[in-house]
Amino acid sequence: MTEKPSFYKKPLPNSCIDYASEEGQIVFAEALQQGYLKSFFHLSQHFLTQAEPAYCGLSTLAMVLNTLGVDPGPGRQYKNSVWRWFTEEILDCCKALELVQEKGITINEFACLANCNGLETQIKFAPSSTVEEFRDLVKLECSTKDNPLKEILVVSYDRSGLGQTGTGHFSPIGAYNETRDIVLIFDVARFKYPPHWVSLEQLFKSMHSIDPDSGKSRGYITLKKKDNQSLCCSILKKCKEGWRDLISNLIHLPNLIVDSHVETINDLIVVTLAYLSKNLNCLVLVDYNENISKEIQTTKLYNIISNLNININSDNSGDNNTCNLNNNNCNSNNCYSNNNYHNINEIYCIILFSINSFLNEYIENIENIDLLKEPFGNENQFKHLVPELQSIKEIIDNFYTFCSNRSIIPVKQQ
Repeated sequence: MTEKPSFYKKPLPNSCIDYASEEGQIVFAEALQQGYLKSFFHLSQHFLTQAEPAYCGLSTLAMVLNTLGVDPGPGRQYKNSVWRWFTEEILDCCKALELVQEKGITINEFACLANCNGLETQIKFAPSSTVEEFRDLVKLECSTKDNPLKEILVVSYDRSGLGQTGTGHFSPIGAYNETRDIVLIFDVARFKYPPHWVSLEQLFKSMHSIDPDSGKSRGYITLKKKDNQSLCCSILKKCKEGWRDLISNLIHLPNLIVDSHVETINDLIVVTLAYLSKNLNCLVLVDYNENISKEIQTTKLYNIISNLNININSDNSGDNNTCNLNNNNCNSNNCYSNNNYHNINEIYCIILFSINSFLNEYIENIENIDLLKEPFGNENQFKHLVPELQSIKEIIDNFYTFCSNRSIIPVKQQ
């Protein structure tokens, strides 16, 4: 058997300065004196080495989440300990880990994962920005004038643009030297390259390359902790899989819709929620503020569901195409949010809003079907709700695409 070739590190190109080298230490001392090391001290406590060759995005995100002090939540402990901590293997809600191992993640998938796990994100694609704008942001995020640390800056770039081997890569920015106009990259592929200083302009140029998986350029992302935990990873906690458990249950839903001969939006709501009821079991954990609650209640879909008075069948009995008609509230053992109880009809709305694109693949000529798109179609009214629903929608869409490409679920015939 031929032994698989292996390598021990790679020398940095001349365009990069090793952080630990004599010159790198001088650059570091200058940056410290200039007051641009705020990110460094926080990130260095959580510096990771990516566990897989294509895990740079996951490792960077885990590093950022731990740096910003986001609590992963119950059931997401570090290995076999009692301590909750972010690692790459629990960042699987937007894309299956086996797919990440094959191709990594795109900048939009990175943002989706961040949103799912309690961060607010702002993406800037390189062509829609300028080097001056990027420089100003680097200064802002690295400056010690604003304490405590509130945001982290992550770059998505092409290694070849820095004279390195490889292509697309994610890493956080740890520091800035204003005199030399260079930034410190906390390279999470530490088995290959050490942390290093590189020209800010050269780094910005390296973001302009096209990611073949998304067809878009690369860029940079600012991340900060949300005031409230994201809906996406907290809305369904039936098991550790969370939302992946829900979307895996969608596989047979299209056939059920066809067999049930749904003709109205009411039929569609009843059939869909009844089908999901056997798996959801009313075990719903939700964390969102009163503003979002009020926004949901202004939708026409909420009024329809309230009038139908549907409640998920909590004992897993009955047929797939019937709903248990009960009162409108979850019992206190199953539906809660920081001791604030939410109307279960709001949860139903969120589920239906989130899977609207999935349902629309199989439904035609149903009056008021556009009600399922309501939050996505009115960004002014639902400006707080849309980003989190959009994150959930991306998970559903990614799962649908994954299954369709592998013939796991039927593709709608044209």
